[in-house]
Amino acid sequence: MDDNGRRCKFRPRNKFLLGLSHLSQTNGAKGNISQVWANIFFFVAKHPAYFQYIEQFSNSPYSELVNKEEVEAYFEPVIRVILTGIELKIIKDVHFDILSAFIFFPIMALANPRHCKNFELSQENMETAFNLSWDAIRR
Repeated sequence: MDDNGRRCKFRPRNKFLLGLSHLSQTNGAKGNISQVWANIFFFVAKHPAYFQYIEQFSNSPYSELVNKEEVEAYFEPVIRVILTGIELKIIKDVHFDILSAFIFFPIMALANPRHCKNFELSQENMETAFNLSWDAIRR
């Protein structure tokens, strides 16, 4: 809440945009995380202004006004995939923030044209980046 008792409402775009509602136990941890990666890359390519807004908001003091439980509930399917991967000893059992840094921050950096001006959001580059990230988190 801010000084006036207000709280920012978390209003994500449809879960279908990031593919979070289509995660499947049969795809396994790697397949599901790869699907989320691809969906994020293509979402950013299609909606660069929205991505820039999300990035700016998440780095502003206003992000503290968002109910963290609402955000976590939105990302619960991918969190569940990661936790299952840890339980099955597919993914390293380290602090969740460390896993998040190696899973999601590469996407945020590579998809941001201000950080990677000459990076092409191609299928080949996305797969290469995902494989490097996967190698960092898998057992």
